Amino acid sequence: MIRKKAMLVCLLVSAGLTQSQLILVENLTTGTGHETIPEAIDNASSGDHLELSANTFVEHVDIDIPSTLSGAEGGGTLIDVSHQVGWGIALSADNITLEDVVILAGGTNTEYAVHSEPGITGLTIEDVAVYDSNRSCIDLNGDGLVAANDILQALSTFGVACPE
Repeated sequence: MIRKKAMLVCLLVSAGLTQSQLILVENLTTGTGHETIPEAIDNASSGDHLELSANTFVEHVDIDIPSTLSGAEGGGTLIDVSHQVGWGIALSADNITLEDVVILAGGTNTEYAVHSEPGITGLTIEDVAVYDSNRSCIDLNGDGLVAANDILQALSTFGVACPE
């Protein structure tokens, strides 16, 4: 086992790659790559399109600029928000698109898997599946919300909450 790991490290080093150079999130607008979703959002500008690789991301996300966050084109993108308490994905800016991702909630997380702040506009959620949420899977607030095809495939007790 140690020999296999050593060979893998040698291959990565000889290819000029290290674990710190993994690109799991690509900013399609700027062509830059990032290891985590929060890092990509922190380095994004208004209107950027962030594409996640077909991978599992164990992190909470706050999308606080107008942007698009999409899963890999062929599927396979999972955002696991079940390991800590708090909104899994907080949507806190106008004109956000969230698409083509699977979100795993539940576990120790007792909050919404996806939460939009009151007063935001232009929110689009498309092809998003939420599993095992302890509360409403998606908590929608704001004006001008667009829920496109297959907004939610919720395999939990609760679905979408839409306050009046």
